Amino acid sequence: MSETLDYITLKLTNRCNMNCYMCGQAYARGQQTNRDLPLSLIKKRLDEINTVKTVYLFGGEPLMYEEFPELLSYLESKNQNILITTNGILLKRYTEQILKAKVRDLTISIDSHKENVFEKIRGNRVFRDILDNLKYLIKMKNANNSKYPYIGINCVILPENSKDLIDYYTFFLDNFPELDRINFEAPIATTPDMGQCYESLLKDKLNTKADSWNWFSGKVSQYTATDIENIKVQIEELIKCDKVTFLAPITNNSIEDIFCERYVIPKDICQSSNHTLTILPDGDAVFCTDFPDYIVGNMSDNTLEELLNNEKSECFRNLLIKNGNLPICATCPRQYDSGDFLIKTKGYE
Repeated sequence: MSETLDYITLKLTNRCNMNCYMCGQAYARGQQTNRDLPLSLIKKRLDEINTVKTVYLFGGEPLMYEEFPELLSYLESKNQNILITTNGILLKRYTEQILKAKVRDLTISIDSHKENVFEKIRGNRVFRDILDNLKYLIKMKNANNSKYPYIGINCVILPENSKDLIDYYTFFLDNFPELDRINFEAPIATTPDMGQCYESLLKDKLNTKADSWNWFSGKVSQYTATDIENIKVQIEELIKCDKVTFLAPITNNSIEDIFCERYVIPKDICQSSNHTLTILPDGDAVFCTDFPDYIVGNMSDNTLEELLNNEKSECFRNLLIKNGNLPICATCPRQYDSGDFLIKTKGYE
């Protein structure tokens, strides 16, 4: 039975103008090409298929993609739902094009409302610039009477900010009431035991070298018992708040599973390989953006439909059906999405 591709992630570039310590993409840069995904190839493959409805632009930092305005214009002409996650440094430069292309949803990664904590996490002194850029985006959106983009901010819950989650919410709601979504996300972190189990499984079952788990191992310092109690108490309050979404555990047991590194592999089989693909900057196609070890082919050689339905893709889906989710799936923030994240982006009800 043939699967239907309706959502595609384009990892436009590995390049980034930040160095966030918890981000696996930061460690991927040394092992992957610095070549950007060719726009001509994107156009060729998307012109061949009519089932794709949503295109997610990712990186690296997607706004560093040299042909970013042209890509937005093309996707808008194809009536795609365009989603973007950005660190916000270059946001002002491309605000006009983002509004013109009717980008559906734009998320800015801001992990603290405190400048010194932000700089410790993100490794760059650009906090005030990013807030100014967010303010400018909102101003121009209002000036153009634009419905889109829906604007969200994303906070990865880390030891450095774990006591400030409610203050973070209050700060941004007070200063940027136009925000559509304030999201809290669990970090992706692996343990050596988990990583080695994953690596052995893919080697044995799929004949694939799978060492990307190292990008997320030992990067986030251990959460103290006080950190975890603070997270529990604050999440209990944040659940009740307007505009809050979670890609993070919200029950006490699941909070402990993640932040105590007592990881539990989710029982519900991941469905991403049934309807999505991630295309890496060199054109390789994978199912998992964060752990891009199992490559099903290259977009230079195959259509998107062929990539989703070839023998390698079928082998991967059969592995999940037979063995369940992979060990590294225990750390995936998406397992905690109850639907609120998509609902509160609006238009996905």
